[in-house]
Amino acid sequence: MQNQLTDLARVTSGDKRRELMRSIADIFVAQAEDYSDRELYLFGEVFTRLLSKVDSKDRAQLSHTIAAIKQTPHDLAIALAHDEISVAEPVLEFSPVLTDEDLVKIANSSAIGHRLAISKRSNLSAQVTDALIIHGEQSVMCSVTSNEAAKISDEGFDSLIRHAENYSDLCERLAHRTDMSVQMLRRIIPLVPASARDRLVALIDAQGDDVLDDLIEEAGQLTKTAVLDNRKERFNARILLDDICAGHRQLNPVIEFLSDEDRPMDVSMILARIAEFPEKSVSSALMNMNGQAIAVLCRTLEISDKAFSAIAKMRCKRFHLPSSMADRLSQEFAAIDMKTAHRTLRFSKVKNGLTTA
Repeated sequence: MQNQLTDLARVTSGDKRRELMRSIADIFVAQAEDYSDRELYLFGEVFTRLLSKVDSKDRAQLSHTIAAIKQTPHDLAIALAHDEISVAEPVLEFSPVLTDEDLVKIANSSAIGHRLAISKRSNLSAQVTDALIIHGEQSVMCSVTSNEAAKISDEGFDSLIRHAENYSDLCERLAHRTDMSVQMLRRIIPLVPASARDRLVALIDAQGDDVLDDLIEEAGQLTKTAVLDNRKERFNARILLDDICAGHRQLNPVIEFLSDEDRPMDVSMILARIAEFPEKSVSSALMNMNGQAIAVLCRTLEISDKAFSAIAKMRCKRFHLPSSMADRLSQEFAAIDMKTAHRTLRFSKVKNGLTTA
């Protein structure tokens, strides 16, 4: 290993350096537990120095290769974590080397993409989630809230609930948390739809709260108008779905309309019904930062490029991302092979017990 690292440090040719770098990274992953502290130190030193001499594609491949390895030198993990998001993402999401202190510093000094990657880590501490939530970015807050393994402090929940008053999707995710205090549950109940409210009320009841009846009455008054509006939109969406199934309307214009109206739940309902897939799964795919799953589903349904572009733009609007991200997802959608998409969807249905293999 030491001789190979020495060779790598001496190589000046870009192509040779790239080939040798990839080869040594693969060797490192395969034998990481067997190397001495000296060899691990040399690995970190050589690769950290080389980061500025290779392009982002090579740095990203290195990041993917070593992201989950617990023997990765700390300085190398830090350097990759502070790189552009395409490089930093694997390390930020999976590296066991990064400490809470590292993650807080990165969350406070980097861009939204870095915070979003951190929010997907397993077993996030409240210290880290506080550092993510404080920036008030909808996509990051939704990701933290959806991360069931993430610990959230009362201060974090307080901030999330305040933002949930303006973000319905964040409110919906909060309604599925089971670790809120009774005080926080009281505040979220008036913001959620009736279906979610019943579940939250049950949580409070299980904790023996003696003001349950008052809370239910208060929540009913505060949400009455919102519930009626939501039911009206849902009813209209079901009419559109019935028209599609009856052949009176085309699927693509309906998807475009609902996406332009920023109605992701109705888009999910229609796509799920047409695809014969659970609405919850489709909704999760639609609002997941990684748009690959929804792109594959839409390809199997022969959604037009124009209609999918509307979906991509709606997603970016919800996540407060630049329009270039929607363009990129639309390009990826257009490149998906139809046979591959159908095979992927069949596998997913089998995996979820929706059909037989």
